[in-house]
Amino acid sequence: MNVIDFFGKEFLEEVTIEDIQLLVDNRVSESLYLDYKREMWGEYESSNKELSRDVSSFANAHGGFIILGIEEDNDGNPKKMTGVENVDRNILRIRQVCNAGIQPVITGLKIHDVRMDKNKSIIIVYIPDSFGKPHMVLHDYRCYMRYERGKNPMNIYQIEELFRSREKHSEKIREFLEKRNSELQSLVKNNCAMCFAVVPHYLEKERFDIFNTETEKAIEFFISKGVARSRFVPTFDGFIVREGNEETGYRQLIIQSTGYIELFIYIPFRDKIPAVWFDNELDTFLEVVASFYKKLGLDFRGWFNTGFYNLINFSLKLPDDLKKEDKNLLINKDGYFTLPQVSFEYFVTEYNNVRKVTNDYLWRKFGLSRAILKGE
Repeated sequence: MNVIDFFGKEFLEEVTIEDIQLLVDNRVSESLYLDYKREMWGEYESSNKELSRDVSSFANAHGGFIILGIEEDNDGNPKKMTGVENVDRNILRIRQVCNAGIQPVITGLKIHDVRMDKNKSIIIVYIPDSFGKPHMVLHDYRCYMRYERGKNPMNIYQIEELFRSREKHSEKIREFLEKRNSELQSLVKNNCAMCFAVVPHYLEKERFDIFNTETEKAIEFFISKGVARSRFVPTFDGFIVREGNEETGYRQLIIQSTGYIELFIYIPFRDKIPAVWFDNELDTFLEVVASFYKKLGLDFRGWFNTGFYNLINFSLKLPDDLKKEDKNLLINKDGYFTLPQVSFEYFVTEYNNVRKVTNDYLWRKFGLSRAILKGE
């Protein structure tokens, strides 16, 4: 269950007090995806346990919303908005309890407050259908799952099934990337290259119609921003564009109907990679991919993968005005290497974090701090 399906809004931050009032007016009952609470969880240790159980139970099921500040009747129907005081402190507490009391941490957990009046707000806790489940509550070392209007401890068979499901999807991703990297290595030969790839959580699930008019409009983002510089060619499962040559820099962009997007670039530098060049390529690619998904309304979740080929004895080249930091430059001794994958729940809203983490990984690979580039 996601924000647009439930509230009809693209982002949780767009939800208003009128949207909350509609839940009350339409008597939208508690369900597998929704839980109302009149008040904030208490301050006691037992309340922290209950908070962790409530939140993790949604993540272990299909995701959903816990809305604080709404009084409900015995049948789970909302009666009226009551609101919650001390909003900032309570939001901070929810985050701290979830981060400390649930393992692994739930990626994509969001909390949004909607102001009722000067002193009170409605707090919405959004829990995604996590691909990191099962999530365990550390207070009692048990896993919980949401059932209709409540939650129950999971039995060993349910936990095993979630572990198998997680591993099955992870294994598919690993196999796919290993196969793709082998194909790219043979394409690279003795040249140097880089590859960005946005990888869907479910590779086999089709996400969009490649022959749709909206899709044709959406791929124009890649051309207008210079990620692709010529027209795309349709394939049986998406689009591809190839351009340039080994001397000037060869580029290949692939967009598949699953939502998988790959940019492969021959690096036209023989010993040093300009740090600004990598930053610019990464920033533009991520921005355009986010615009593409947003245009098509794709609720996209998965991983961002970065690979480098034949970078033996390469170093990062800093701007001339930062030459004083040359002593910090380290030469990369690897030929082929990948940066650790960055996971995300919703690419459109989290691509800035993907950018930061990926950049930081690369700079650490060369023994540098990215603050050097910014002159900090």
